[in-house]
Amino acid sequence: MQAQLSELQKMFCQLSESMNVNKDRVEPYTGVSFFDSKSTHPKRYVPTSHKKRSLRRNSLNKLLTHNTRAQNKRYIKNLSNQALSNDEVKLLSRGLKFIPTPPVPSSNKSLLKDFDIFARTMRLKYMFAYKWKTSAHPFQVKSTWQPPVQNSVALENYLEETKLELASAVFRPQIDNISADERNAISALKHNNKINLKKADKGTTTVILDTAQKIDEGLQQLSNDKFYKPLPSPIVQDTARKVKEMVNKLHRSGHIDLMTHK
Repeated sequence: MQAQLSELQKMFCQLSESMNVNKDRVEPYTGVSFFDSKSTHPKRYVPTSHKKRSLRRNSLNKLLTHNTRAQNKRYIKNLSNQALSNDEVKLLSRGLKFIPTPPVPSSNKSLLKDFDIFARTMRLKYMFAYKWKTSAHPFQVKSTWQPPVQNSVALENYLEETKLELASAVFRPQIDNISADERNAISALKHNNKINLKKADKGTTTVILDTAQKIDEGLQQLSNDKFYKPLPSPIVQDTARKVKEMVNKLHRSGHIDLMTHK
């Protein structure tokens, strides 16, 4: 037993000596860093496969952008000398009747203004619900008379509660149906006085003309003596006088009533 312990102790001594020798031989690991002398931060190494993938993605985006612009140009006829950006082409391809998402109102004034019209209509319907209905005169001027508060408790309570709900309404932003770049394109087209946008006579194509070109076309048509002749002096006052005399004569002879005469 004593011999085995002495042999085991001898093995431990040899193991410790070998570890000390190997420890002296171990050199510190030299790390490799890609560092740019002009930058204070080391550059990140990008594998070659990632670079190829990025190039393919960029080329695909360019191809899609080119194809999208070509498709949008089918709905636009640019006869002007102005070059349009991709966002302007995309915006005009939607048509002149396209309505962007309106901005969030800052107050409830517009709602309350519409409510006043609604309350007037409701009170008028309550007042003249059982009256004899007659057809309105074709030349009748629309009345702006405001009916007073009615004796109907149900009607007035409903109007009051509706007005309180509208006054306390909270507006939340909606999802925009165009991008921020298209919003900038709207502003750029709006302030561009060199071009004029019109809808084609047939189809939904948007025609873009130079403003000077449109003015020249109008002057060219007005200078055609076959259809237009210049007047020596304005005839507005003379025409108004003749129309007034004719209307008075028709009213005196009984061909038109008083409301038509007005």
